[in-house]
Amino acid sequence: MKLTVQANGIYIGCLSLGALSGLYAFDYSVEWLAKEQRFPLSPVLPLVHQSVPAERHSANVRQFFRNLLPEGQALDDAAQASKVS
Repeated sequence: MKLTVQANGIYIGCLSLGALSGLYAFDYSVEWLAKEQRFPLSPVLPLVHQSVPAERHSANVRQFFRNLLPEGQALDDAAQASKVS
């Protein structure tokens, strides 16, 4: 599974979940890394591009993106609206 990550409508990179490994990975796009105004999403997600996204920081990646989600009923409502569990 892959999810496109954007900031202010600008493509930054891709969040992925390994089908076999079950590990999360985040990879910045080449275009984002080439921009003068680029920035890391988090100190635990440094500005690097890899041809194969690194899964060794899976816990950091998962935790960063999980913290962006709402909690409780708001999360349930968002999941239902998006038709995901």
